[in-house]
This record gives sequence, C-alpha cells and structure tokens, in this order.
Amino acid sequence: MKHLLKLKFVVIMSISLLLSGCYGDDIDALKDDISSIKENQAAIESRLVLIEEWQKSLNTDITNIRSLITAMENSDFITSITPVMDGGKEIGYTLTFKSGSPITILHGKEGATVEGLTPVVGIKQDSDGYYYWTVRYGDADPDWMLDGGGKKIRTTLDSPEVRINPTTNFWEISIDGGVTWSSTGVKATGPQGENGTNGTNGKDGATGPAGTTGPAGQTGATGTPGATGPQGPQGPAGPTGAPGAAGSSAINNIDTSNPDYVEITLADGVTKIQIPIYKSVQIAFTSSTFTVTPGGSTSIPYTIAGSDAPNKIMALNPPAGWNVEKETGNSIKVTSPSNGQGQVELTLLLWDADNNVWQHNTNLKITAVSNTVGSTYWDNGVAVGIVYRVQTSSLHGLIVHKDEMSTKWATAETPLIGASDANDGMENMKKAKDADPTLNFNPAFNVCDAKGSGWYLPARIELQALYVAWNGSNSSTANTTSQNTFNGYLTAISGTGITADSYWTSRESGQGADRVIFSNNTWSSLSKLGTCRIRAVLAF
Repeated sequence: MKHLLKLKFVVIMSISLLLSGCYGDDIDALKDDISSIKENQAAIESRLVLIEEWQKSLNTDITNIRSLITAMENSDFITSITPVMDGGKEIGYTLTFKSGSPITILHGKEGATVEGLTPVVGIKQDSDGYYYWTVRYGDADPDWMLDGGGKKIRTTLDSPEVRINPTTNFWEISIDGGVTWSSTGVKATGPQGENGTNGTNGKDGATGPAGTTGPAGQTGATGTPGATGPQGPQGPAGPTGAPGAAGSSAINNIDTSNPDYVEITLADGVTKIQIPIYKSVQIAFTSSTFTVTPGGSTSIPYTIAGSDAPNKIMALNPPAGWNVEKETGNSIKVTSPSNGQGQVELTLLLWDADNNVWQHNTNLKITAVSNTVGSTYWDNGVAVGIVYRVQTSSLHGLIVHKDEMSTKWATAETPLIGASDANDGMENMKKAKDADPTLNFNPAFNVCDAKGSGWYLPARIELQALYVAWNGSNSSTANTTSQNTFNGYLTAISGTGITADSYWTSRESGQGADRVIFSNNTWSSLSKLGTCRIRAVLAF
C-alpha cells in the first residue's frame, strides 16, 4: 500500500507540472493518460483485495480439512447439515459433528486472479495410514509439506497457514500459527508492465523582440532567444504484467446428496473425504415374529443398524408379566409370564452411549405357545386354535384353526398358479396371491387368508401331520379315543372337531389339487371344482 501512496503523489505532482506549461490542444491527451493511470491503480487495489480474500479462504479451508480428517480418524459422525444462505442463495453448509466442533464450508468458486504460481494445498495418506499435508505449484506434482526440520506435517496435528510476503512477493508457509514464516521460493506476482512511451517534444518558443537601435554608426546587439516551450504530455502507462493462474482454495466441492455420508472434494478434484452421517441407535432382527413358552425365556439376536450400539434395551409399556432386557453381546432376552398365552407386540426402547432414548421403529411380535400338542393358541386374548405339531426345538410347530368349512379349491381348473410345494403351504399361498392377489378365484386359499395374518392352506405333509395328531398315529385304522381327545381340545374353545372326510391341501396336481382323506390317511388328486373341507394352519 505504501507503494500505491507514492504512486499517487508522483502522479499528482506530474499532473500539476504538466498543466502549468502545456498547450491547450494537449489537455485532452493528458486527461486520457490520467484516466488510464487511475484505472490501473484501481485494478491493482482490487487485485490486492482479492488476494487477501483468497488467502483468508485458503487458510479457513486448511483448518476445515484438519477437522474433517480428525473426524474421519476418530470415527466421528455428522449430526446435522445446515445450509448457509446469503441473500436467499445457498452458498455453503455448516456441518455439526457428534464429538468435534462444527465447521462451515462454502461452495467452491474461482479464486482471485493472482499473478505468478499459486499453491494448491492438499492431503495424502502415507504408508503408516495417517494423512499428511501436501503442496503443489502450477502443473507440478504435489510434494510433502515439510516443517523446519524437514519432516512431513501430519494433518491432524498442525494446520499450516499461507501468505504472500509483502516485501519479497514470495509465497510463505507457517506451521506455528503465524509466528514464523518459511519462504517457498515461489514468486506470487508477475513481472511489472513495460514503461509507457515518452511524450512528444514541446514546440519551439516564440522569437524574442528586436533589440533597441544603438548609437549611430554601431550595430545593435542581437535579441535574447525566446524561452524553450513546455514539455509535451506524458505518454500512456504501459500494460499490466500478464496475470498468473487463477487462485484456488483448498476445498473444491461439498456433496450432501447421499443419505449415508457427506463427501468433500479437495482442490485437486481427485482427493475425496467421506464423513458418515449419524443415525440414531437402531437394531435389526432376522424376523419380527418369535416364540416363547409360557413362563419361559428366549434369546433373540440382532444386528446393529444405526451408528451406535445400544447400551440398554427395554420394552415400552409391556403387558403384565412380560420383560425385555439386553444380554451380553448383540441379543435380547424376552421372558413371558407363566400364564402368558397368544401373541403380544413389544415396542422397544434403546439407550445410546449418551443416555439418549430412541424408539425402535419395528414392533417385536412374541407368541407365547406351550410346547405340547393340544395346547391352546391365543390371539389377543381369544382362543383361536390348537397346537398339533411341535418340532424338536419345542419352540416351533403348527397350529390348526378351531373352525372349518367346505368349498371348491378354485373357480376354474385353469390357469395353473404354480402351487407345487408338498411341504410348505405358505409358499403355495404366496404363489396363489401372485397369480390372484384378491384370491377371488381361489376360494380355498381365500378362506384361510381371511383368518388373519399368517394363516394359510396347509401343504400335503402339513395336513398329514394333523391326521397323526388327531388319530394318534399315521395308521389307516381309526383310533377313536385319540380322535375324541383331540376333538375335545377344539370343542373346549368353541371349535369344530375333525371329521373322517376329505380335506384340501394347497398343492396343485395337474389341473386338479391334492386332498388328504382322513378316513384312512391316504391322498389323491381331485378336480379343483370339487368340494372338500378346509382347515387353516399357522406356523410358529
């Protein structure tokens, strides 16, 4: 700025001198030169302001990069992204971290027009896994930024600052907060423009007056020459030196479009930093439906679906006698009361490390079912079926609905729906719904689906298992004692007993469907237009 003040003084003095001795027809040219000088001066002042802004932006970006790498190395999360607005226009974002201090990153823009070579500050991961500062000038490859001892500078430990030395015009870097500065040896400003051309010479002075007549007989002395004319106006200022490459801050772009992370691209356009977005404590189960025996407990594993693992898990307002607690590791223990019957839905509450409470977004359905054949199955306090098959684990099996009815398998023998599974009726139910979403053309499936969620038309093997439970064995000989006992379980809950008749299965057989004949435990195919009895079953 001192140079600029001197320039102003010289210009003003020159103008004063010129005006005192110039001719009228040179004034217009002089005014043009003055205007040109002022324009160059304004351009220089504007360029200095832009350089100062660029230096400030660069040093802010360097500090932000340090915060980003610290967050990445410490496995920190971004908890909020707030747009920065200016005059109704979004110009950047403020990122708030779960642990670290917030930072503001403005959108990348073209830097000031800085003469000479401008440094591009970046980072690079070294073989030790840590990130270190780099610096690049022009088109050269980036080099490690070194401290006074020639050692690389780790990104998370120090934040370098960059400036132009006002005396030498060299770029300088400080790694101690601006206390000391080291020259990079790279010029920040371009060459001075060429001097303007010399002004034209002034006109000759006017001829002096004639001398007085001397005494008679002697020649008079020659008159004194006129004064030299004023100097011509100064030529226009020479052009400004050629500008260097456009300045660039250290951060080029910030992308917040991904729901899982924020991505920051550095000035080289290649290096990218990704910081994950914090998600509330969440867990995921392999299923939402599980089974427990009355008065017993079951362990249910889960996976961590959020940013943090839960510290504590409890149920929100569980039914009397029900309890949920977190076990060591990723599982919960669910305990039912001794008189627990049927299915309950448990809403889980999760505590994170900061003691914040989060509500699990998927209700857990737990069914309390006795592990003995003949036990009653309750649904919301209503007895709706009987356990007729228990698997080895004693926590899985099949339930038969207390009611039955008779109907056709389908309203037409074709088209086929692809229900070919002899073991799993639920798979056949899915095929039926794929072919006929309303099940209006497949009444046997429709009757079972109407019983509620999870009920389906049994496959042949599942239906033959019902025969075994009812008859006491798979013998074709009727065991009336066993049949009466099992039917007693059904009638005790206001149901209908099994009869020695034909029951539809969910398996297609050609253009017909399989049926199981309960009078002798045999099965055969029948036209879909025929009528058989139907019993819905439910797996637990």
